[in-house]
Amino acid sequence: MNSKKNSTKTVFNNNVLYLLLIGATGVDVPEVVVSRVTLGTMAIQAILTGTGDLSAAVVIEAALTQNAVTWLPMGNLNLSGTDNALDEIVLKIPWLYIRARLLAITGINASVSVNMAA
Repeated sequence: MNSKKNSTKTVFNNNVLYLLLIGATGVDVPEVVVSRVTLGTMAIQAILTGTGDLSAAVVIEAALTQNAVTWLPMGNLNLSGTDNALDEIVLKIPWLYIRARLLAITGINASVSVNMAA
């Protein structure tokens, strides 16, 4: 697994920033599953870094239980660019558990991080 464990930090007021993927370099099943603190609108941002021509695809998935067998896709983030790329979505979904899964990645020293503000 190339993704690291979940960490959170308060950014302002009662809002929280969740780190869903941190420098993921390979396609795999995510280790990080975030239990939603609030059931309101959330912003999700993916950042792709590396050297030269880069591309990556990330799916945001949701479930009602943490150990769900089936996760439902809520949105896709498609990134491509030279040296870095950014994509973001805003979702309003009442699911209790959220995760980001890296579907594909190419490029020299390419890595993806995904953040969620809720």
